[in-house]
Amino acid sequence: MSHSTVSECPDKNAATSGEPDVPDGIRFHTWLPLSAERAWLVLTKAEHLKEWFGDHISLDATPGGFFREITHRDGRKVVTFGQMKQLEPPQRITMTWSDEDWGVETELELLLTGLPDGTLCTLTHSGWCGLDPNTAAAVRLDHEAGWKRHLTSLEAYCRLQLGVPVPRQPGPNPNPNRVRPLGAAIVQPSPEVAGLAATVR
Repeated sequence: MSHSTVSECPDKNAATSGEPDVPDGIRFHTWLPLSAERAWLVLTKAEHLKEWFGDHISLDATPGGFFREITHRDGRKVVTFGQMKQLEPPQRITMTWSDEDWGVETELELLLTGLPDGTLCTLTHSGWCGLDPNTAAAVRLDHEAGWKRHLTSLEAYCRLQLGVPVPRQPGPNPNPNRVRPLGAAIVQPSPEVAGLAATVR
């Protein structure tokens, strides 16, 4: 799917890890085989979002619009919400992101860089140091795993829009959650993603 970096909260007594411009966040780089304009539609239109992200979310991709996701973790209902801060089609989306029990907001940015043969999607999710220090690390790692799954589905969905086969990983895969280098073959999508027939409009 992508290359990722997870950085620790800054500490005056310890050097931070990861990219220097993400001192408090998660960053993924994902290649999408669509133009930036078409990738923008896949990221913002409900008919596409429900296919690669899930039908348990709602998103109003307009300035000031809201995002809402309802999931169940460890037998409890979790409501995640956010508000659109910046929309610069077809290049940049910035929004807040928070679970209802956090008491603080994190920031999610999606940056689309159009290139001759596709689009580089850079996702940066930062602001984890504002969370309760007893839970921040675990919550951040949980979101890293979640973004891996969603972005793998996004890449597979974009490939299917063009009728591009999604190759299987050769041989056994001892670590299916391993982050692949940018440009490597993507994993076989879930049956739900593989059965999609929607067309980017």
